[in-house]
Amino acid sequence: FPRSFTRCRWEFCIEPLAGWGPPERQQSTAGWLSALPIFEPHWQVLLAHGEATGWIEWGDRRYEFEAAPAYSEKNWGGGFPNKWI
Repeated sequence: FPRSFTRCRWEFCIEPLAGWGPPERQQSTAGWLSALPIFEPHWQVLLAHGEATGWIEWGDRRYEFEAAPAYSEKNWGGGFPNKWI
């Protein structure tokens, strides 16, 4: 990334279309295995499919998007590889 940019701003919203599991009940990504303390780090898909609309300003350029594919997940735990931190 160019180091001369001193500003990055954004505004967008995401319309969720699909989570993980049936629409009426979000499920754990690993199912019952996620309760076992041997799997580190933990991982959960929060949004399997969505559509994002908004803009990002990088330096003096503005990028606008509409209905762009969106995905979201969460990772946590004490066993993160140092390379990830």
